[in-house]
Formats: sequence, C-alpha cells, structure tokens
Amino acid sequence: MVASTCRRGDVMVLLSFTGLTRATVEVTQIARQAGVVTIAITKADLPLTHIASMTLAVNAPEDTNIYMPMQSRLVQLTLLDVLATGVILRRRKDFHAHLRKVKQILRNTRFEPDETSGFECIESN
Repeated sequence: MVASTCRRGDVMVLLSFTGLTRATVEVTQIARQAGVVTIAITKADLPLTHIASMTLAVNAPEDTNIYMPMQSRLVQLTLLDVLATGVILRRRKDFHAHLRKVKQILRNTRFEPDETSGFECIESN
C-alpha cells in the first residue's frame, strides 16, 4: 500500500537479509514503476538487488533456516542509521525545526514524574 502511494522524488529503503522475499521484490517493483528511488540493504546479487535502484550489500554469515537473523539486523540498522544521519546533515537548517517538532511530540507522549504516582509496578514471574 505504501509503495503504491509513493511518487517520483520519494526514496524507499528496503531491508532484507535474503533478498529473496517475494513481497519485498514486488514492493520494490511497484515503487520503481512510480519513479521512486529504491535502496536495498541486503546480500549481493539476489533478485532484490537486480530490481532496486541501488544496493548496499551486507554479507553477514548467518543461517536463517536455523536461527533468527540477529547479526544482519544489527548491520542493516546501522546502515539505516548512517543513511538517516547523512540526510539530516545534508538538510541542516531546514531540518532542525522538523526535529524539534518530532522531539516535542515524543515528549508529549510521556507521563510527567508526578503523573506516575498513581501507577503500581507489576512484577511478572
């Protein structure tokens, strides 16, 4: 649904350890047809890499048939963080107001210290 609402000028980052997931490949195709720049963070030379606009290849030695992919997730999230930081550094001044707004919204979602006195801590066994 998100890919179908994207348009030229948008950028979509796709994370996939295997690069073989049908849904991820199809989403990438839909986005590319809409003129979206797609960045795949996945292993090299897989179906997803052939469809995406660009690929940041990650080769983490994991067997996802046996274990849940933890190492690759951390590597992918690190790359995503580097990309986000790069965008923020490039946008500089016009982005500060946006970040202030996001921080204020997040601040408003938290209880104030005096508001938490009515809540009990429940221990789970």
